Amino acid sequence: CNEVTEFSTARMKERSSGIQEFNCMVDGWEDNVVHFWERYESNVALGRHNTTAEVEAFMKKVSLGKGLRASRAHPPGCRRTDLQTQGTGLG
Repeated sequence: CNEVTEFSTARMKERSSGIQEFNCMVDGWEDNVVHFWERYESNVALGRHNTTAEVEAFMKKVSLGKGLRASRAHPPGCRRTDLQTQGTGLG
């Protein structure tokens, strides 16, 4: 996940990419789950981003079960949120 996150946030700085926001969050409950929050100026921009070699390579790794591992370490640009205590007054 590190590579696709770094690639996408770098591309976000290029106005022509059409990427308005790209964030990810390691799930607080389930191992091997990362949530992506992506926003694009258009469906065309989304399509351009998702068909880059970097994103396609990441998706191939994930589909083969190689993209995520049982690690709570999160990649740069990602935030770990403890969903069990957030907003409950317990943490």
